[in-house]
Amino acid sequence: SWGAVEAKANGQNGSGDFEVTLDRARLAGSGGSAKDGLKLDGHFDLTASTLDLRQLDFRLAGSGMKLAEPVRLTLNDGIRITPLSLTFLPKGQMTAEVDLTPGAMKIKADVKALPYSLLKSFGVESPDGTLQSFTADLLQGPAGLAGDFSLKTQVAAKELKNIQPVLELQGTLSD
Repeated sequence: SWGAVEAKANGQNGSGDFEVTLDRARLAGSGGSAKDGLKLDGHFDLTASTLDLRQLDFRLAGSGMKLAEPVRLTLNDGIRITPLSLTFLPKGQMTAEVDLTPGAMKIKADVKALPYSLLKSFGVESPDGTLQSFTADLLQGPAGLAGDFSLKTQVAAKELKNIQPVLELQGTLSD
């Protein structure tokens, strides 16, 4: 159950500041004292179609993510997000630049040291191990996405005991 939901906005002439807090006291049966919830803080400008997030902090069952630096979302012909820098809890990080303009989509992302256990906090079954790195630099071409990517992951299956296989992939998508 959620303990409190609070939203504030203050502005004039189509721009201003906002703050949203969702507070969840404890997960049922967890016995822990960790706070779960979401905090957002930022600035909106309806005339420029921008949303600047100064704070994003999401926590659930000991996992979560937060902004490492402020990010701007521009909502004109599409959605542009620059620069996006997230820190994941208990560990991991991601940086990205995203442009979802129809016909000219661009995605550049870099993920490092993300434990698969993070997914379990959201009810997703996942193996033990770590997504050590993932990079992508993709553009939308006439027939689809094109660009380079690389992936390095380590999966530790309980059946394998101390053996932890590593998978590395590198490639190029062409449209």
